[in-house]
Amino acid sequence: MLPAGGYAGELDAVAVAEFQQSAMAEDTGVAYRSDWRQFTRWARLRDLTALPASPETVAAYLASMARLTDDKGEWLYAASTLSRRLAAIAKAHQLAGLASPCRDPQVSTTLAGIRRERIRPTRRATPLLLADLRPVLQQIELWQFPQAIIGRRDAALLLMGFAGAFRRSELTALTVADVALHPQDGLHVRMRRSKTDQQGRGSVKALPYGTNPDTYPPCTYLRWRQVLTPPTPTVVSGYSERSASDRTRAPRRATSVAPSGC
Repeated sequence: MLPAGGYAGELDAVAVAEFQQSAMAEDTGVAYRSDWRQFTRWARLRDLTALPASPETVAAYLASMARLTDDKGEWLYAASTLSRRLAAIAKAHQLAGLASPCRDPQVSTTLAGIRRERIRPTRRATPLLLADLRPVLQQIELWQFPQAIIGRRDAALLLMGFAGAFRRSELTALTVADVALHPQDGLHVRMRRSKTDQQGRGSVKALPYGTNPDTYPPCTYLRWRQVLTPPTPTVVSGYSERSASDRTRAPRRATSVAPSGC
């Protein structure tokens, strides 16, 4: 039982702060802290109060940041960046138990004017095609031990990411337990959490078989798992050891039957 009085209250406050930090993604928290430091520095240089900030202060901050340009005359901050900084200011006020100045019409109208002034065609990245990925895969070592262990893993991740349109953060968060071979669907990949699923409800993506075993994810994943299969131990004089051939030969293939032509 916790002691009565201030000690318990301090523990509660620490727990509340920890849960509030966990409410947002780690990358979002890092960006918000950086944005908040930038805003407080701007306010301090102008003898303005950052917390609580007035709507006039926040609107002036937006206008000031919107007018900054680089040496080529390009806007230094996009409207989306300024929107995120507003979100950081609002979050700081929320955590402090204060009303957000960002809801004031002065602030929203200023941001709307910046967006209107910055209207430009949306830049679309050139898509990566399988034809672009094949030369990369051809440079990966798949047979020489021990490089093949890393090579087969990288090939599997590249093709899984391509077929499933995964974000980098989603791929790096995967564990072996999240991936399962399915005889009809190919691979079932369980996403525990993603940028669009901050509450961690989870989802499963199926990565199907294709026409070429060298470039569809189920086969590349299986080939990586095969080289991770430990060799069968040889029993000699009451103790087990690996045979000389197991120690010196190339990555060992698993004895399990590969599904669907892998």
